[in-house]
Amino acid sequence: MEDPVVLPLNSRMDRSVIQKTYFQVPYPFSGKYLTEDMLVSDDRLKARIEEFISSSSHEKISSPGAQDDYSDL
Repeated sequence: MEDPVVLPLNSRMDRSVIQKTYFQVPYPFSGKYLTEDMLVSDDRLKARIEEFISSSSHEKISSPGAQDDYSDL
């Protein structure tokens, strides 16, 4: 998620998904088409995501045993 937005019923989704989907078909929870002015940027969530990505990238680079295959998940 790169650009989280708050939707009319307080759920969150990435802006690009909304623009690709719910501008063309009705939003399933309200039955209405969404418009750009209905989307409210969630700057706090965006900052948390960026912080997580930054710290995850740093940990992966600094971890001597880091693996790319995610076999430990």
